Amino acid sequence: MSKSVMELSEKQVQEFIADFPWLLNLDYETIPELKNKGMEYGLYANKRADLLLRDRKTGRLVIVEFKKVEFNRENVGQILEYRTRIINEYINKDTDLKDIFGTMLLTPILILVVPNCTAEARLTCNLSGVEIYEYDKTVPEIIVPEKRKALESLISEMKKDIIPFDEDRCEKVDGIYKEIRELLEEEDLLEAGWTTYKRPKGEYFDNIAHVFVNKWLFNDSDIGIGVYEDIFNDFNKIVIEFCSKSEEALNDFKEKCSEANLKFTGDEQLDEDDESKWDVNTWTFHLDKKAFVENVKEMLRPFIRIYKRIIY
Repeated sequence: MSKSVMELSEKQVQEFIADFPWLLNLDYETIPELKNKGMEYGLYANKRADLLLRDRKTGRLVIVEFKKVEFNRENVGQILEYRTRIINEYINKDTDLKDIFGTMLLTPILILVVPNCTAEARLTCNLSGVEIYEYDKTVPEIIVPEKRKALESLISEMKKDIIPFDEDRCEKVDGIYKEIRELLEEEDLLEAGWTTYKRPKGEYFDNIAHVFVNKWLFNDSDIGIGVYEDIFNDFNKIVIEFCSKSEEALNDFKEKCSEANLKFTGDEQLDEDDESKWDVNTWTFHLDKKAFVENVKEMLRPFIRIYKRIIY
């Protein structure tokens, strides 16, 4: 049975966020140069910041203050004071933070983590340049031993994944997309099958933009092909998926495959998705991710050739 909000101590929530900082933001990370995971960092005049993190995207310091009680106005004043003390450290003396962050120390991100707050309190924080996070609906549900163990297991699997969940991920996924594009070109299907992603105006580059390998081929056809990681079910699988809004079109495609005795690789699995919810029908095949990443073209080529033979 999970602990209620009132049973959670401020220290428990603090330690939990220090272990999993990306629960606040995917770009937040611990600062390995600091002791104790950046918790209880000493400022001058015997003041201590609850937790210091780093925004890997911008390189800015993140100051996190935890409160056991419901938000009150004094919380804003306290974290604004911490920002002032951090800036004074940069100006007046040499510190570890100054060595780590340089001039980025002058523009820290401020975060209050509280059990809950009102809409008025959130507005107060936003107007003061402070982000606010409520944990009463989330942390109690995943801090219990069973769920925390599952979360830690998930993180462990992510770290071991052949396509890393780190700053190198974009480069790895782009390499896979490059091979898929080359395959379509070799099969004279580039114009019909490939769509280059166009970044909207104002969108900035994100080191972990590719949360999944998720490429849609032939999206202007009655039947498209999806290529994606099955991270919600099995980290070790890549899924090749034939999909169509027309159940009739997909069934016709499957019948033609059967009539021509065309064989796919991988374990066939027919999805029975709720059509009213997804408005799509799919036919999926699960491939070993390691084998796929090491030989993208040859693993995908049989699917592309069968598709080409029947559709074109």
